[in-house]
Amino acid sequence: MVQLNTVYQLKTINEMLAQVGSADAEMVEHARKAMTFFENERNKNDSEDALVVGVERLLKLYFGRAEDRSIGIEHWHIPNEEVSELLWLRQSINEKILHVSGFPCALFLITGLREAIQGNNVYWTKRHYLELKDTKEWIESYVASRIPSGQMLTLLII
Repeated sequence: MVQLNTVYQLKTINEMLAQVGSADAEMVEHARKAMTFFENERNKNDSEDALVVGVERLLKLYFGRAEDRSIGIEHWHIPNEEVSELLWLRQSINEKILHVSGFPCALFLITGLREAIQGNNVYWTKRHYLELKDTKEWIESYVASRIPSGQMLTLLII
């Protein structure tokens, strides 16, 4: 199984944003090289803060400053300490959807779900996998029910 560290997740997000965002090949390659450098220089223990800061920098790189964006972009990192109860998820999703509600097109990026479900457990089990699958499906259906009918929203759960 692939080890999901911060650099791996940032590389995945970078490749997806390269498809969705600005298509400048030089900028995409620059981001790849920066992550390769970071991977070689990083500590063995990744932090959630590094992932959140990295995602925010990638969003700024591809879509510009938050004030200048023509599309709504919301990033939600689910903290490892939080219990993934549907009531808590519903309340957080409502807040995030509200931030992008005025835009005709929006991107809603969710990170940290896998880590939140795994919690402090060392091994990823079938029970974790099924809980992740069910939670993703619930998030997708709930977000679809909450967005306005005229809005195009891209939901990415990593």
